[in-house]
Amino acid sequence: MTASRDDVAAYFATLPKDTRVELERLRKAVRSAAPGATETISYGMPTFKKDGRTIVSIAAWKGHCSLYGVGYPVLRAFATEVKPYRTERSTVSFPHDTPIPDALVRTLVRARVAALAKAAATR
Repeated sequence: MTASRDDVAAYFATLPKDTRVELERLRKAVRSAAPGATETISYGMPTFKKDGRTIVSIAAWKGHCSLYGVGYPVLRAFATEVKPYRTERSTVSFPHDTPIPDALVRTLVRARVAALAKAAATR
């Protein structure tokens, strides 16, 4: 079953206003770095896909917004830049008390898109 944009809208509608505004900012940064990506719900989170492959997912939690699926190699490549934020495996979490770093999010998503393209080219 494929989730629709309505499902993504429903996810955002469940969030408190301040959190929704932050997650919308994260969403906007991802969209600008991955033009042509489609949005769906996967594992209960808004997820961006292109050519059937997941680029990243986003989610809001009580104390932070997270960017999932960035990939460990990407996080390792940008270790200095992500150091101020909590990272785990292939996830970066941005606390609610600091602005979403739009430029960093775009950089990470572009690197993820490039990694996916490279992997697809080697198949």
